[in-house]
Amino acid sequence: MISRRRSGERPIASWEEIKVLMRKQFVLNHYYIDLYLKLQGLNQGSRSVDEYFREMEITVIQANVIEDREATMARFLNGLNRDIANVVELQHCVELEDMVHMETKVERQIKRRGQYTFSDQFGFIFLNMEAEAEERGGCPTKALCKSQKGFSYEWER
Repeated sequence: MISRRRSGERPIASWEEIKVLMRKQFVLNHYYIDLYLKLQGLNQGSRSVDEYFREMEITVIQANVIEDREATMARFLNGLNRDIANVVELQHCVELEDMVHMETKVERQIKRRGQYTFSDQFGFIFLNMEAEAEERGGCPTKALCKSQKGFSYEWER
């Protein structure tokens, strides 16, 4: 306060003004760049939807990012695991909280089913069928066979 008077600057009038001055003085320049990079590369990975949402929310607040609701929803959806994002993209969500709630329900359903997941190309792919195929020495029930290019479907005759 005294040094501001001596240098001829006006006194600080608001909390926002003091926050800006403190950031300029004490926060390193690369801190925000690191946060932006973290935010751009953030994805769900092995975390739950709620953990991923909390991490994204904290990073957005730390980086002081102000964006439209739609941009935040798109950022969140882009970082989700594909099996969850594919289902949620089919639904119309207006609020981010509604989207998170729906994704949590989809995640619970996927965990409950346990034996299969969604694939971008083929819909449902049964994960435990590959192990069954190896045990039987071929395609399990001739329903799904793994080829070099991925999975192909065969009908039982």
